[in-house]
Amino acid sequence: MPLKYADLEHEVERRCPAGHPLVLRCRPVREVDGRLEPFPTLFWLACDDVHRQIARIEADGGVDLARAWLREDPARLAAFSAQHDAYVAERATLLSDDDRRRLESAGILDELRRRGIGGMLARDAVKCLHLHYAHHLARENLLGAWVDARYEVHGCPAP
Repeated sequence: MPLKYADLEHEVERRCPAGHPLVLRCRPVREVDGRLEPFPTLFWLACDDVHRQIARIEADGGVDLARAWLREDPARLAAFSAQHDAYVAERATLLSDDDRRRLESAGILDELRRRGIGGMLARDAVKCLHLHYAHHLARENLLGAWVDARYEVHGCPAP
């Protein structure tokens, strides 16, 4: 069964014009069978309409196009890498002292410090446009902005 946002510890980060949750900011770790493990994304796209639009873009080759667009410009890639670094820094501020202690004890805190947006190690990789689009709506993300510019994603209509 796919993970639903109701299953996540989260806060609503942004709402659509109709007032529905659009982007959630998730707790960066979660309990699984008594263990604490990293959750791969801070920002979760909660709107089903936007989610479906992004899924169509992905199905039509959008991930490959986004990866090529990102890699064609060294300055763009450097800026995107900096966005990964900012994401890592924000995630670190959301960890409690107990979270850090438990992650360190499990030997995964250093790994978490290396993983950027969506848990990615490689700063030129693209695996999912949903997480980049959610990050774009919540903060700054070049790939999410590219999706908006290229595809004109639309959420819920204004009330």
